[in-house]
Amino acid sequence: MREGLDSSEQTHNTNTFISSYPSIKTEKTDKMTEDWKTRITVNPEILAGKPIIKGTRISVEHILDLLANGWTIEAILENYPHLKRKDITAVQKYAKEEQA
Repeated sequence: MREGLDSSEQTHNTNTFISSYPSIKTEKTDKMTEDWKTRITVNPEILAGKPIIKGTRISVEHILDLLANGWTIEAILENYPHLKRKDITAVQKYAKEEQA
């Protein structure tokens, strides 16, 4: 977690971002679930079981925090060149589905 924000502020920022992000569809579909499940995983031995992007140690929470704090997808991809646009989309879909 970043310095300067307590966990409740962090959660609020992330939840505010998720609920206001226009490109995340609100309806649940099998396709949407299938898409994120191919890219997001939970392993109790990695980051204490937080959801992560498969093949990385980058948490869903971290990517959502970046987006909530104004990072563009392009900026994330530039700073994390091993990630793909589909990884970021999967994070968004996962988060939206978990909030529903």
